[in-house]
Amino acid sequence: MAEKKVKVNALGIEQNKVTVNLKGVIKLPKDPYEESVGKSGKPFRKFRFGIETEKDNVVQLEIFAMQNDAYAYSKAEGKTEKVPFNKIATFKKDGYEIIGTRVKLNGEDKNLISWDMAEYLSKTLTEGKSVFVNAEIEFRKYEGENGVKIQKTITPKAIFESSKAIDFETELGQNVMNFDMIF
Repeated sequence: MAEKKVKVNALGIEQNKVTVNLKGVIKLPKDPYEESVGKSGKPFRKFRFGIETEKDNVVQLEIFAMQNDAYAYSKAEGKTEKVPFNKIATFKKDGYEIIGTRVKLNGEDKNLISWDMAEYLSKTLTEGKSVFVNAEIEFRKYEGENGVKIQKTITPKAIFESSKAIDFETELGQNVMNFDMIF
């Protein structure tokens, strides 16, 4: 029997899944979208935005994407298949769907990998749009100018447009965080 691989976070401890369900209004910073090349020479995309969850409280979210391979899943077969990055756009296999983030905005329902989602949201999300977001808190380790740094980001895993505008006066206390804690 194969041993299960345990994902270890940037702090060197077993990664716990921390999910956040947010309901609020989109707040966009100046220049929220960036497309560039990293120190490694690989291209990346970054999209930052906030969700005002109640009056004067904004939760910051970020999508950081590189040109990584994706995975496709077949529910009927119960199997996962790796898809090279350069084949994702044309991937078609009966019963298989690329694993990505579900985005329902402006009447469109899409399943996007992070690379495509960063660009799509930069063109689709608008200031003041009411949304529901399911996200995960993730920790990353990277080499900074002064050595290793730990970064915490809240990454969307599903984004849905609300059918009605969110009213902070009547809808407070609707946001939820679920997590396991190590101590």
